[in-house]
Amino acid sequence: MSKADPYRNAWNLMKQMTDEYSKEKNYLTRREVKYIIRTCERGIDTYADFNPDFKKG
Repeated sequence: MSKADPYRNAWNLMKQMTDEYSKEKNYLTRREVKYIIRTCERGIDTYADFNPDFKKG
């Protein structure tokens, strides 16, 4: 079984969220960008919590 890459997963999530938030407008607010980044960082932290052998970069 291949190991999941939390950074790639976070990057894909960030792209999906950016597409979703910018559907109706051509820009993202600073608040929206910060929210997207926080959400992706939490995903990496959660992955690290459940996989003790994972070293955060």
